[in-house]
Amino acid sequence: MTEEMLCKNLLLGISGSIHAVDAHQYLLFFRQHLAQNIKVVMTRQAAQMVSPQTLALYADDRVFVEVWDQSPEVNKAAHLQLTRWADLFVIIPATADIIGKAANGIADDLLSTCILSYPRTIVFAPVMNVVMFQSKALQRNLKTLEADGHYIVMPEALGMAVGTGDWAHTACPTPETALLHLRHIRMKQLKDDYWEEATREKPMTPSERKKQYVQEIKQKIQARREAEQAVPSKQNALE
Repeated sequence: MTEEMLCKNLLLGISGSIHAVDAHQYLLFFRQHLAQNIKVVMTRQAAQMVSPQTLALYADDRVFVEVWDQSPEVNKAAHLQLTRWADLFVIIPATADIIGKAANGIADDLLSTCILSYPRTIVFAPVMNVVMFQSKALQRNLKTLEADGHYIVMPEALGMAVGTGDWAHTACPTPETALLHLRHIRMKQLKDDYWEEATREKPMTPSERKKQYVQEIKQKIQARREAEQAVPSKQNALE
């Protein structure tokens, strides 16, 4: 499997952080190094940061914002069609709001509804000011998401908060860093899928295989006898 084909269908969720203005960089990088097809879901707040029409130029469909948004490929129940289509689902940037909704099962817009509808691991990249990030509520919500089987890309890069000018390790991960985590999750998914398929049937012991072979021979003999008995019956009927 080539690097570009590691993920066939990637669903990118964008919530209302100022870092949403960098979404095109992630779309370009993921297109080059990870996914064959990319669709985008964003919140109304994110759509105020960057135009959905602009991001659509980097995606394989329109950008979905409202619950009832449709396209030729997604023509009903977008939250179900998009999440069934996606091999991998990442939320970047993930605000405290969308993290809180995901951790508590709240689905009041398209992105949060998609999160609740996706049955596999979702990757969240939290981005917010350091005070919010260190709050007990946010940390509790992150632990809940991890307990639910989701994956958190913790902020590591040093960045300056736009609103306050403070410097802290709460910046959005670079496309390169995000890619490393997404590859990790996708490879784990592929491994789990292969292992489930490979171990679906319990292997038989030598004695069980022998017993099965003998049973198959008996069934063939019985079928042959029945066929032979059926031939005279047909001849008698013709006479």
